[in-house]
Amino acid sequence: MPSTPDSTALGTAAPQILIEARGLTKRYGTTTAVDSLDLEVAAGTILGLVGPNGAGKTTSMRCLTGIIPATSGVLRVAGRDVESEPLEAKRELAFVPDTPHLFDYLTVEEHLRFCGRIHQLPDIEARIDRLLAEFELLERRHHLPGALSRGMRQKAAICMGFLHDPRAIFLDEPLT
Repeated sequence: MPSTPDSTALGTAAPQILIEARGLTKRYGTTTAVDSLDLEVAAGTILGLVGPNGAGKTTSMRCLTGIIPATSGVLRVAGRDVESEPLEAKRELAFVPDTPHLFDYLTVEEHLRFCGRIHQLPDIEARIDRLLAEFELLERRHHLPGALSRGMRQKAAICMGFLHDPRAIFLDEPLT
């Protein structure tokens, strides 16, 4: 569990818990992929899940983000229950998978506009330009995914994740 300073000793409010799991368990038939994970992540914390292949890192993230249902446990994002308030919880986060799933016939810029529409974002042009500049994709804004390297496709997916200003972003295998 990440350590945070005792903010009450500093005379400030305790950090807000952004991600919470209580007893997160995920089973596939008789195989237990995640077994009773308890986790609290305060806002502003950077956390890495480290372990061998098959340890349940990706499964844990997919449960926490509501991509797959947990077998049992309570999962909250910004106080929103992932199971009973899935839309509200998902508005607070973004998930970037190990292998980006981009549409073959949408350019980088069109992917960002598509995500902006999904999130009902007004006036997204400035956001798109800022993200493309920050991730050094301005010159590739009109490229299709097939014309991009794996790294550039990953950058495009990360831009899509940051577009709606999520409070938490989950990166699966960010160093591959």
